[in-house]
Amino acid sequence: MAFLVVLLASLAAAAPAPAVTRHCSASGDVCYGAFGTGTTVRLGITLAANFFRRYTLCVRAPDATRACRRFRTHSAAHGLFESSVRWSAHFPDRGPGRYRATWNGGSGAFTPAITFKEGPTINATPASVRAGQRVRISGLAGGCTKGNRVTLLSRAFPHTHEFAGVPAVFATVRAGDRYSTRVRIPAKRKAGRYAITARCGGGNFGITAHVRVR
Repeated sequence: MAFLVVLLASLAAAAPAPAVTRHCSASGDVCYGAFGTGTTVRLGITLAANFFRRYTLCVRAPDATRACRRFRTHSAAHGLFESSVRWSAHFPDRGPGRYRATWNGGSGAFTPAITFKEGPTINATPASVRAGQRVRISGLAGGCTKGNRVTLLSRAFPHTHEFAGVPAVFATVRAGDRYSTRVRIPAKRKAGRYAITARCGGGNFGITAHVRVR
């Protein structure tokens, strides 16, 4: 128990770190993090010894609401102890954005906190391109079934395909809730900032990204 108190105190006293998805203590006795993407994210912790049987896991949503749940650790291979939970099965889904998770074994929360993103998301890379160049549109499908098609809509895109009168390109949902496709901006597209929206499985993502054409 004394070792646990010292360990937790050293973790809590550590200087604030940049947003991270996984972390191990300097000794390697405690490792925790977010594994996977979107609704499939699992929040896991691994201990070198059974320092505690129960712990509190808290998740803060993008809207700053916070929920905490109690879980148990269990024995694993090589004498380790661990716990892994699918976050969306135990915590409220407050929509797309960045979530923050903390573990508390009874003497204060481990630091640094872990962050992970929930879909759907739309990313344009690069976010600024010249007319005639290609841009990669990717992100999380927000739980849309693997193999389904994401329809991406923008007046920056070519008119090869359309949906409701708006130029469209398509991407297939892959493992891990991810999708990705590349599209060439027409050479004669006027300079400006263009919105990108998306839909999948019969519903809209409900978010908007942008690409700037130079």
